[in-house]
Amino acid sequence: MSESKNKSISEKLEEIAPSFCAAKWSQVLLNLQVGERHNCCLAPSQKIDAQLIQQNPQAFFNDSTLKEEREAMLKGEKISACHVCWKAEENGHLSDRHHKSAATWSSKFLEKENLKTEGVIPSYVEVSFGNKCQLMCTYCNPHNSSSLAKESKKYGPYLLSQDHNWLDKENEELFLDENENHPYATAFWNWFIQNNKNFEVLRFTGGEPLISKWIHRFLDWLKDNSMEHAEIGFNSNLAVPIELLDSFISKLKKIPTSHYKKINFYTSVDGWGKGAEIARYGLKLDLFEKNFNRLMTEFPASTFRITSTLNVIAFPDTLELFKKVLEFKKKSTFKDQVAIVCYPIHYPRFLSLNWTKNLYQKHFDEILHFIEKNINEDEHQIGFYEFERDFFKKAVNFDETINPQEGIIDIFLYFSQFKMRKGIELVDLPIEIKSIVKLGEERLLQSKIEDISINTWVRAEPWISDESKRKLIREYIYSKLVSGEHNIWDALKVLLISVNQQFSYEWIPLLMTHYKTRLGAFELLYRKCIENKDKYQLDMRHYVIEHINHFDDYNAKEIIEYCRKLDLKWIREDKENILAKLDELKHPHQIELFHLIKSS
Repeated sequence: MSESKNKSISEKLEEIAPSFCAAKWSQVLLNLQVGERHNCCLAPSQKIDAQLIQQNPQAFFNDSTLKEEREAMLKGEKISACHVCWKAEENGHLSDRHHKSAATWSSKFLEKENLKTEGVIPSYVEVSFGNKCQLMCTYCNPHNSSSLAKESKKYGPYLLSQDHNWLDKENEELFLDENENHPYATAFWNWFIQNNKNFEVLRFTGGEPLISKWIHRFLDWLKDNSMEHAEIGFNSNLAVPIELLDSFISKLKKIPTSHYKKINFYTSVDGWGKGAEIARYGLKLDLFEKNFNRLMTEFPASTFRITSTLNVIAFPDTLELFKKVLEFKKKSTFKDQVAIVCYPIHYPRFLSLNWTKNLYQKHFDEILHFIEKNINEDEHQIGFYEFERDFFKKAVNFDETINPQEGIIDIFLYFSQFKMRKGIELVDLPIEIKSIVKLGEERLLQSKIEDISINTWVRAEPWISDESKRKLIREYIYSKLVSGEHNIWDALKVLLISVNQQFSYEWIPLLMTHYKTRLGAFELLYRKCIENKDKYQLDMRHYVIEHINHFDDYNAKEIIEYCRKLDLKWIREDKENILAKLDELKHPHQIELFHLIKSS
């Protein structure tokens, strides 16, 4: 925004209320695959009541939570959901509160007579129907990527200081893009039919929208119905095969241009180099460039907005990205056809630039110098706008509220697991990331065990290359488990997940030695038997016979159930021996156990 417009919008917001943001009235972002809503991408999500929207579709944007937040804003209260904007303003920047309120689609909500707190219809609607996506971006999650959901189902989350990419079992059925009876998608469609005449912008995101059947359903609808007052936007990672893009273009071109005001495209790329392809895993920059150029050629009247999420992995490649964006700008058919907007990462924490000042200050200075050298000075120059520079500066915050040691160790833990999941060797990583990974293990190897949290050691143990150090770590963790200083179930949760990663088999005899940890040891051994029954079944036999006298009736039942599920031959051979031991203990479940063993 220009300086005069900055002043104007700031004064207008202050006139309504010191904490007012028009986006609370004008904008909604719907993630239907998990039944959640945001007013902007910087605010936490809010759950949508599935039953309520079935009864009243207007509740998508008018439930009690939104009503209370609107009332609070009009009273001048700073609601906690908007903390990112308050922080930016405290640091002397214009925040997204100003940018979103200054957008054309927010203008009517700058008039007090339009500021009712319920019965509001947004002018800007962004919607995701599903998580179907072929990429596995490092900062994304299973809610928004079917590829990450599949990986998380197989391996569990990344085990870090704050575990990353848990698969939400409750919402798993909602992830299916093909689900014709998707409760939120069908309710949205009803709401859309009722209210679309009020929309000024309708934007589709994902997942990857170009592979969503719901997007094609909309295109079919738009061919026969008009939204002449609205701009239609499509997000895409532009990593789709060329033939899929051809199909999308063909369908879009069959829609009469009178049925929409404008078509806009939005894409994301975080750098231009190896780090960028790793940060958005599955992305091929050569394909991205071909698809971007193709859309610019086919839709010369459309605007193209590139989002760069500044992160530790791709930041060394960000200068090359700005150079590439400048190339795209020089192919433009009108002045502001192509622009780039940068945003910071807040989660996962280890990907934030917050802790990287000593590593990345030089990159920041080089990028800022390049942008400023190519700022538009007059209407004839092709370069960057001031808002592009300001978004970049605002997105880079080196205040180190995150401990650099935490970030360095988490990078080591993340890429140790990334290597196992993706088959990427350390030598294939960008040089900056490679050095941080090495530094992370060095910090762990050089630290005294008591100087690192047990939470970190539990997660780091499988990935430490020094076997003598690993042994010390296991003994230390075990002592904390037995003493009760660390939660046994947290440790077992981590170890159970690690079964599918790099499971340390040495844990089993250690955990077998104490009653608090013994059942967990059998669970681990059971998982190993699933992987390789022939290799581990003799161990299972040995431990069952050795420890059955120590089991209460519940544990005995659990262990025998494991063995029955595995269909281990030795159960039949040792049936009498096991039953004799159970008989000595007079187990209440002896008859039930007998039938379990007999049926095996």
